[in-house]
Amino acid sequence: MCYKVDLVALMLQQAEVQARGDRGIPLDQLLAKQSSDPIGYAIEARVYAEVPSRDFAPSPGLLQHVEWHKAPGSRVDTWINSGTNISPFYDPMIAKVMVWDETSHDGAVDKMLDMLRYSKVQGCPTNFQYLSAIVSSPAFRAGDTTTAFLTSSHMKFVPHTIDVISGGAYTTIQDLPARLGVGHGVPESGPLDSVSFRLANILAGNDENTEALEITLMGPELLFHIPAVIAVTGGLIDCTINGEPVDTNTTLIVPAGATVKLGQVSKGCRSYLAVKGGFPNVPQYLGSKSTTSTLKLGGYQGRQLVTNDSIDLDERSSSWATDAIIKSVPVEARLDKLWSSTWTIYVMPGPHDDPEFLTEDGVCQWSVS
Repeated sequence: MCYKVDLVALMLQQAEVQARGDRGIPLDQLLAKQSSDPIGYAIEARVYAEVPSRDFAPSPGLLQHVEWHKAPGSRVDTWINSGTNISPFYDPMIAKVMVWDETSHDGAVDKMLDMLRYSKVQGCPTNFQYLSAIVSSPAFRAGDTTTAFLTSSHMKFVPHTIDVISGGAYTTIQDLPARLGVGHGVPESGPLDSVSFRLANILAGNDENTEALEITLMGPELLFHIPAVIAVTGGLIDCTINGEPVDTNTTLIVPAGATVKLGQVSKGCRSYLAVKGGFPNVPQYLGSKSTTSTLKLGGYQGRQLVTNDSIDLDERSSSWATDAIIKSVPVEARLDKLWSSTWTIYVMPGPHDDPEFLTEDGVCQWSVS
């Protein structure tokens, strides 16, 4: 960019010249394209589908939403768009993000920070957070970057993420009101127990409709890289933080580096785990972040959580954990106290009550065992 030479355009021109039977672009034409001295300041960042918190392991999967920030002096060379599946069989580099500023290095740094902050590449994990940490470091802005910079004390990177150690039996991201009334064959989705779902969000300090985890039968094991405020509600489930049992139906503070493990749902079928701030990098689809796994829509790549998934948290999570106010539901007022093993099921007459299907002798008191 500093020499006003577009290498991609040159490669296409070279291919065109060779297709005509010539050896290549004439040297005098190449020299005429290049200025004698560099102009301005440029930075290139390479975006990879990888997980920095797991030693930069590749993270193949579905990119649900791709939207690049557009600004003067910026350029993105990429092959991805919304709906692209990243294969595990090739180099996981998915884009080159470039910026140029005519007047200063600081101007180029600011433009790169804006590109990383306002671009959206949502779905499988990427190194966006890691790139932002590099470019925003004082050492990078000062130009004090040697080959050992990334492992030096000048480079401090803490991922704002949850790593999934185990996804449990069936753990999905849901929100409210989900896709209510969309129609056209699109299920509404959303939490099955909306009361417990909203309660978890209230205890975590969220709006009651914020996206949270719905846990079916057996819970996940999650590693929190930064402090977070969480709450667990719904069906009775054992919950531990770093192996220590903790109560449900209350505000919980998870320290950095801690593991939250949820066991079997012993009473009921579904439990809910809300995190303050929700999951900001999970994209909306048709106005909702709810997972519809049968159609591979919404949530985390349109499916339930599995081992080695990585979910971004809000960058303010640490400060929220420091200032959190603990709220609890009294034991005697918890929803499980309303549950009973004796159910009354109400039925309505339907088309199969017609004498064509069911005789009068068949209409009687039924018992379910």
